[in-house]
Amino acid sequence: MKTINDLRELPKDRPLYIYGAGTAGRVVKNGMRRFTRRCLVGFVDSTKTGTLDGFPILPAERFCVERPDRAVVIIASHAWEDIAGRLAAAGIPHVYNAYPYVERRLAAANHPSSSLRRTAARLILPGELLASAAGFGLAATASDISAVPLLAMGAAALADALGGIWHLAERGQDFYSAPKNTGTGGVAAPYQLRLAVFNPYFGYTHAPNARYPFTTNNFGFKVWAPLLDQAPGAWDYPYPRRDGDLLVGIFGGSVAQGFAEAAARLPDLVERLAALPPFRKRKVRILNFALSGCKQPQQLAILSYFLALGQNFDVVINIDGFNEGASGFTNWRAGVEPSFPAENAWSELGRIIEGEGSRLSSLEDVRRAYHKLSARHSAERAAAAGTAASFLCHRLRQLHHERHANTPAGRPDAAQTTPETLFPSALKRPLPTTDALFDGIADQWQAASSAMKDLVHRRGGIYLHVLQPNQWYEPCGPYVPRDANHGFAWIAETVNGSYPRFLGRMPRLRADGVHVLDASRVFDGHLAEAYIDDVCHYTDWGYQRLFAAVGAEMEGIVTEP
Repeated sequence: MKTINDLRELPKDRPLYIYGAGTAGRVVKNGMRRFTRRCLVGFVDSTKTGTLDGFPILPAERFCVERPDRAVVIIASHAWEDIAGRLAAAGIPHVYNAYPYVERRLAAANHPSSSLRRTAARLILPGELLASAAGFGLAATASDISAVPLLAMGAAALADALGGIWHLAERGQDFYSAPKNTGTGGVAAPYQLRLAVFNPYFGYTHAPNARYPFTTNNFGFKVWAPLLDQAPGAWDYPYPRRDGDLLVGIFGGSVAQGFAEAAARLPDLVERLAALPPFRKRKVRILNFALSGCKQPQQLAILSYFLALGQNFDVVINIDGFNEGASGFTNWRAGVEPSFPAENAWSELGRIIEGEGSRLSSLEDVRRAYHKLSARHSAERAAAAGTAASFLCHRLRQLHHERHANTPAGRPDAAQTTPETLFPSALKRPLPTTDALFDGIADQWQAASSAMKDLVHRRGGIYLHVLQPNQWYEPCGPYVPRDANHGFAWIAETVNGSYPRFLGRMPRLRADGVHVLDASRVFDGHLAEAYIDDVCHYTDWGYQRLFAAVGAEMEGIVTEP
């Protein structure tokens, strides 16, 4: 074990786990933000489970048994000696003691002048904002604050009060009791869409051939890291069929992506498939074609594309339902065509490219692009602000940049000579009510699944469509959120608006020859054990339960007359 006082001493490009999901663990996690090549996977704790700031908390006992490949453990606990002994006994060699770093950071944070400094520092605005800030009594410089502490404290209190009033007027909630946006959206870290790039057929994928913070193949689909470590390039697509292979393609969103990764780590699914009579002498190969945020008709487009490239499949398992309802709803709410890829991924990529100046033909374009990006950044900072004073300052910055982003400044015809967007995504069909929206989503879900079945069956393969479980589906029973400030109450509307309609289309799918599994309630009575976050993602226990349901369904398919 190595003791560190500087997080820069942590290894790069290795999966990192923080042991201790409390204040000390959060100190280490926040310190790691500055080092973008450090890959935090999650926390480990002896008593806690669930998530912390969007990262999963793994039970220490299970972690010591599973011993994730290449894992590095950072101890953030005053009981570091006992923890180090347990890790050593479990055969986990790569351990760092970061508690001295934690003590130093906490001591600095608890210094009597620290709180004042932090609040006062938020009042130091850019020169271009001082004029507007002066109207709110905020125009104080660093030297003023240092010289007149009472003035700084008064200004901080005034800013906090004004920020609270602004937040209440704008959002109808007291700042300090309102749920905060932490930036992760509550999605467990392994399932977040990161390093996204455009794809001309699928909308987007992860960056191809990535090795940090996760591993992907040549087309940007995630592959479990140990598989690539053992045979780099062997999991590129199209994946060649070798003698005795049973090629199983997994399609869907992040839950399906997690299903494929869990099937690579855990033996349950592979063993169940290999035990079926037609497959007993076959080598089961799980191929991930799922993607975070993916929804129909993206799965259909991905399948069609890879079939055109010559990819073979013996079995295709499509696991979906949640993204179709949730992302279709958020698209519609944002005025975006519901059948398009998720607006917060596809359209946002387009806006980022435009904001970074994909068509910057003059200094004026550069100026507008700068203010557009700065306004978005300030809005994000305001949403995640820890104090009302900080909220006030970031909202002031946002308004300042929005005003300049929308001002032609010497080129009055700019708005007329440049298209508003290179990525038009407005509604293509009138959908006046949520009932019409969810009916349309369910119809598209059914049609896309039938088309996938046709493509697979024509090539002699088996197609299985699985409606994924979700904790917000009311017939599953009451769900107690892991985070009281989760901010996902809106998901219940989308799930309970779409799932009954999906179930209503299942008889039509079966009549069309589609093997469809209603797995929406396979976790009934075990919601706490099954879900790793408050969105839709599963623990290993949950995936093992889903493996059993899929295995039983596959057994029925291959043995039916």
